[in-house]
Amino acid sequence: MLTASSRASPRALALVGGVLPSVHARLLTLLASVPADEAFPDYAQLAFLARNHDHHQQQENLSSHALLTAEMAMAIHANETTARVKRTHREHYERRAQDLRRFIEDGVSLRELSREHNVPPCVLARLLLEAIGLRKDDVKAVLRDVCTELPRRAAQLPHAPHPEALERLALDIQGAVDHGGHGSPGADVARRAVGLAHEALLYERLRLLGVAFETEDDLRLREEEKTPDAKLATPLLLRWRDSRGRTVERFVHWVDSKASFCDHDSFQSACITQFDTYARRFGPGLAVHWFGYVSGVVEHHAAAGEHDTRRAASSVLVSDDFPPKGVELVQLEVDVQAHMRQCSKT
Repeated sequence: MLTASSRASPRALALVGGVLPSVHARLLTLLASVPADEAFPDYAQLAFLARNHDHHQQQENLSSHALLTAEMAMAIHANETTARVKRTHREHYERRAQDLRRFIEDGVSLRELSREHNVPPCVLARLLLEAIGLRKDDVKAVLRDVCTELPRRAAQLPHAPHPEALERLALDIQGAVDHGGHGSPGADVARRAVGLAHEALLYERLRLLGVAFETEDDLRLREEEKTPDAKLATPLLLRWRDSRGRTVERFVHWVDSKASFCDHDSFQSACITQFDTYARRFGPGLAVHWFGYVSGVVEHHAAAGEHDTRRAASSVLVSDDFPPKGVELVQLEVDVQAHMRQCSKT
């Protein structure tokens, strides 16, 4: 039974682990030098360089933190690319007509423009296609089948580029699509597939533990709008020891699968768009970021974030695995609210 002294407090609680912030920051510095048109840099080498930076200063802390891997480096790169594209989208959008003129009149290639503006080729390709007059649905169709769809849809435009320029544009866009990377159809398909695979992995782990739950699809059948991947039929009690060796306990009512790395920006975004709603509707929960998280991210936002972010951060745990490493899971068959009231009297 929980005692008053061991009950989870409203403040943020953190599972031990995560990638050291200094290692994460070092990787971001290394990634900043990777050209935007390089879809798949040597992530293993980047991870090695990042985690061995200032190794002597960190060696006492490394044992209690996650080891940065190539998979984590790839996920971090995806986060940073997405953030950069969002941050600079307006700038590139307003310059798209100018870029199209340079492409047509000056012969500047799509790849050259990509490197110059530090924007992924397929993202820039979408903007150039919009600049010639295609709608967003047309752009999606073109990227799926460049050689067929671009000539067909461009023929319907009142001011389509000259056939030679259009052919060169098609070749450059096809090259960008084949190369992959952020914004390409292949990357979008892969991201969805990885997300579904890890969601299935979460369900498999829950079933192996004998935990009853409702899936996101089950909840949507009940016309629930924003839903976690798994709503637990009865809460789980998570018990672990913090960095000072103290026993910590926390109820979770839901688990959400994230096939991504959790950094400060992505955590804040998830708090606002998802976790706050889940917590207010179902109670505290657990977000599993399968590709890791920055150590201290939850505590930081619980203490320094905006009001909604602080509230959500105080109601969610972040882990890089399920069940979380070093954590005891206890299945409860009791009325949690009544249990908490009883504990408060002891």
